[in-house]
Amino acid sequence: MGNQFKENSVNTYFVNGYKITVVNTKEKGCSRNRNHILNYSSSDIVLFADDDEIFTDDYYSIIVNTFKNNKEAEAIYFKVDVNKESRPVRMFNSNRRARWKDISALGVWGLAIKRDTINKYNLSFDENFGPGSICPMGEDSIYLKDLISCSNNVFTNTSLVAYIEQSESTWFKGYNKDYFVNLGKATKRIYPYTFLFRVSKNVIYYTIKGFNPFKVLWWMIRRK
Repeated sequence: MGNQFKENSVNTYFVNGYKITVVNTKEKGCSRNRNHILNYSSSDIVLFADDDEIFTDDYYSIIVNTFKNNKEAEAIYFKVDVNKESRPVRMFNSNRRARWKDISALGVWGLAIKRDTINKYNLSFDENFGPGSICPMGEDSIYLKDLISCSNNVFTNTSLVAYIEQSESTWFKGYNKDYFVNLGKATKRIYPYTFLFRVSKNVIYYTIKGFNPFKVLWWMIRRK
């Protein structure tokens, strides 16, 4: 577990026979913190979690058995029940090889990935994105896009492993200039070759929602 704190320290606890390592770091930034604690992980399978996430009683057996039954899987995105009425999250509805559109709108809070896969593709969170960085959004989507661009063995699974509130964002302050500027930065990072096409789609979407298309276009393209 990673914790941004006033000091650098590593503490180990044993709860019900399980070893828990808490890594405290003075460094700020969500992506930097995740990369830091990943260096301390030694498990065969890494499971990402948010601080408002509650796992089901049988999540461990579900994840382990699913990987055992799917030998080619390098990463599996499991179902998470998301309570977010203001911005509903649509989960996938079948067990199959994942397509980018299946997981593009999701965070990493349902992702289980083999450590060997992380090492094989040298995967890490882009520290220029995420809360506490120069662009406070997009870190999860970037990680998922990097993963699915590297691996053809990412799967979706409809087994429920957790519940998450997602009731309050640390960075979202409304659809203002900063939001669209940062959306432009994240879009450029995820879609470097089709950036203008993706911007056009966003302009159309937000125009339908009642936003000024010229401002949306200007902010996303200039990204400052």
